Amino acid sequence: MSKKSLLFVTWSLTLGGGEAQSTINILNNINLNKYDVDVLEFNHGDKKIKVSKEINFLESIINYKQNHYQKSIFNKYIRHPEMITNIIKKDYDCVIACNRGSTSLLGAFIKAKKRIVWIRGSIENLNYNKIIDPLDRENVKDKYKQQDKIFDHYNRIVAVSDSVYNSLEQLFSRHKDKLVKIYNSVDVDHIIKLSNETIESYLPSKENCIVSVGRLREVKNHKLLIDAMKNLITKRDDTELIIIGEGLLETELNEYIKKNNLEQYVKLVGFYPNPFPLEKKAKIFCLSSDSEGFCLAISEACVLGIPFISTDVGGAQEILKTKECGCIIPRDPEVLANKIDLFLNNQKLYDYLKHNCFIARQRFDVKKLGNQVEDLIDQLFEDNNYN
Repeated sequence: MSKKSLLFVTWSLTLGGGEAQSTINILNNINLNKYDVDVLEFNHGDKKIKVSKEINFLESIINYKQNHYQKSIFNKYIRHPEMITNIIKKDYDCVIACNRGSTSLLGAFIKAKKRIVWIRGSIENLNYNKIIDPLDRENVKDKYKQQDKIFDHYNRIVAVSDSVYNSLEQLFSRHKDKLVKIYNSVDVDHIIKLSNETIESYLPSKENCIVSVGRLREVKNHKLLIDAMKNLITKRDDTELIIIGEGLLETELNEYIKKNNLEQYVKLVGFYPNPFPLEKKAKIFCLSSDSEGFCLAISEACVLGIPFISTDVGGAQEILKTKECGCIIPRDPEVLANKIDLFLNNQKLYDYLKHNCFIARQRFDVKKLGNQVEDLIDQLFEDNNYN
C-alpha cells in the first residue's frame, strides 16, 4: 500500500511556544511507514528541534529576523491566499493546519484531498456578541465570518480541550459535525530526561519555591501572581515566585515588582530552552492566564510531580477530571495566596496531590497521540460524508 502524503502547516516550529511543541509531539509519534510528511513553517527561527530525518521541511516564507520586505511578502499571501499554490505546487492527500487564523487560511488553499485544522487556543475572542463597542464588534464579526468560511474548506476541526470544543460547538455550530477532540499530549519520558540535565540556572533563595512558565504577555496575567505574593508574604516569608519566560511585558512587570517591594520574593529569570531542571525545584506550579486552549505547562508540571494552582482554563479542568493533583481558583490574588499557604502548611494534602500528579500524567502521555492522529486521518478517507 502506498504512503499517504501529509503536509503540516504551522506558523513556526523553531520559534518555540505551545503550538510548536504540540505539533512536534505529533510529528515524533506519527507512523512514518504509512505517511510521507512535509512541514511548511511560515516563519523559521533558530531553535533546534528533534524530529525524524524522514520528515521534510519546505522552505519557509519568512525568517524570524524579519525585515520589512519579508513581512510585506507574507502579508501579500494573507491578502491573496490563493498565491500559496505558486510555492506549494504538490497535491497532498491531507493538509493539517496547526492552528486557526493565517495558518488555517493558507492551509485552505493548498491542494489536498482532505484537510484537518487544529484549534489550540481559546476561540472566545471571536464571540462578537460579547463586545460592547460597535466598531470593535464589527471588526471581530468580520474575523468571525472569515474563520467560519475557512472552516468550510476543512473536513475535521480538532479541539485540544473540553473548553475549546465547547466554544467551537457554540460559536461555529454550523460546523459541529466536523468537531473532534484530541487532548494536547506531553512526552513524559523526554521531560523526565530533560529535568535531570545539569544546566546553569537561577537558584531559588527561599525554602519554598513557586514557579510559573509562560510568555510575558497580557493574556498570561502575571500581575495576579505578583499581587498574590504581596498577600502571601504577610503570612510567611519563606516563599519565592520564579517566573520563567520572556516577552514584551518584562520591563513593565519588573517595575511592578519594584513598586510593590517584592524584589526578594518575585524573580523574572527569562527564557530557558530547558526549564525543567529549574522547574522541578518548585513545590507548586501556578498558572494565572485569562485563557488557554490546553495549557501544556500544567501537564508538564504533573510529569515532575508538582501540584498546581490554576485559573479556570483549558488543561486544568481535564487534568482534575483524571485525578485531583491541584485546584482551580477564581482570578483573585487573596484566594491564590491562601491556596499556596494551604498547600505548604498541610503536608498530608500536599503529599496526596503530588502522588496524584504521577497518576494524572499517564492520561496525556504522548505515546497515545500517534494512534489518535492516525485514526483521525484514516477515518477521513473511509468516511464518504466528507469527500
